[in-house]
Amino acid sequence: MNFLIIDNIFIGLILSYFLFGIFNMNSLIHNKEIFAIIALIICFTQIIIYISLIKEVSVYYLNYIFFSTAFILYSKIFILLCLIIYIFMSIFYLKDYNMPIFEFYFFIMIAIWAMFILISSNDLFIIFLAMELQNLCFYILISLKRASNLAIEAAFKYLMLNGFSASLIGLGLSFIYCFFGTLNITNLALLFSNYDEFICLIGIFFIIIGIMFKLAIFPFHYWIADIYEGSDLIVTAFLAIIPKIAAIILFIKLYFVFIKYISDYNFILILMCVLSIIYGTISALYQEKIKRLLAFTGIVHMSFIILSICLNCVEGLIAAILYILIYVLLTINIFSILLSFRFFVKDNYCTLLKVVDLIRLFKINWFLAFSFACSLLSMAGVPPFAGFFVKLLVFQALLHTGNFVALIFLILISIIGAIYYIRLIRFLFFNNIENIPYSFIFSFNNKILYILIIITFIINISFFFFFPFI
Repeated sequence: MNFLIIDNIFIGLILSYFLFGIFNMNSLIHNKEIFAIIALIICFTQIIIYISLIKEVSVYYLNYIFFSTAFILYSKIFILLCLIIYIFMSIFYLKDYNMPIFEFYFFIMIAIWAMFILISSNDLFIIFLAMELQNLCFYILISLKRASNLAIEAAFKYLMLNGFSASLIGLGLSFIYCFFGTLNITNLALLFSNYDEFICLIGIFFIIIGIMFKLAIFPFHYWIADIYEGSDLIVTAFLAIIPKIAAIILFIKLYFVFIKYISDYNFILILMCVLSIIYGTISALYQEKIKRLLAFTGIVHMSFIILSICLNCVEGLIAAILYILIYVLLTINIFSILLSFRFFVKDNYCTLLKVVDLIRLFKINWFLAFSFACSLLSMAGVPPFAGFFVKLLVFQALLHTGNFVALIFLILISIIGAIYYIRLIRFLFFNNIENIPYSFIFSFNNKILYILIIITFIINISFFFFFPFI
């Protein structure tokens, strides 16, 4: 089957969704859920197509600009499954807060298509263009709440800072193209094995710095907390879940292409990851706002994943893949719980914003509070939850590669990092402040969120049964 046609089916379905919305927006103004249903149909259709192609061998197409393997197809299916879950998470939230559902899902799906191009491309220039298309969708999603000054400020910061990182990547690409005359990854992999030029190292350096900037790895991390805080909660959930999957896949692909040039400097990448974990952990200790706290914890977990890849061993790669899977599930659980709660302030619905807003959640809904606590303990790496076992895999990979100093540092910092998770649990169960000036409600009308929370909770607490088989 022609893989080019398969990829074009997805964008064709998205454009059909766009045309349907343009011509029927006014007639569906009181029935906007139809847009979410159409987006779900598109996702399920594309998943069925990709599943039918799993047995295909590795294929290059469109003059070696794109390629497809079983790993890439599984990655696309996983991204689409996460998108389906995200649509279920967001549909009632968008309706409750009167957000533009049609435009929201359109830009979400365009961003997903850009991610597919990102992970399928065999050309660095196409990867660069797909990355910028993805970021353009993010700018729009972040600024959807036009009445919020924080949202507009966050979108502007994202535009400026990611424009800076894009310029670094573009500069690195220009160095490589000037020397080799091509940006095709297959050709570069062959050329890198025969040439050892300083100009190539400079180009790769700029590309890696730009990618680290987009991954928010220390010291290029400072923008992400402001973006999370300024974005609406549902947009923050998207940024915290799906784009990171595509970013990790892209990093894996480029890392093993450039490994010849960066092998001598690999310790710098490992050092950056260790410093990111230390900085993210220390910064999270002082956060009073939930979204900023999640931003810094996200830096820590992404650094663990990048560190596992940079160990350049099979154990590290397996640890990275399992880590991103568990991280995504735990993040879905946490954001599903946060989206489930509202509180009244001056007759208006608001979402949880500050850590102190978690007070008395146990009295409102004990299961949600218990599930939230289990996810926090899992992220802290406390046994017997899933997060402990994926961190154990990272530590085993460090031990296997002889990085004993990094291993000791990470164990110590993980113990320190458990403090801010325990602090949140204290607010959930043990703090009891009377006469709070607002009252909580739980959105019982959204049973879908409750089901998602139960499923992710079960996976979190039962992962240790499957760990011996990994």
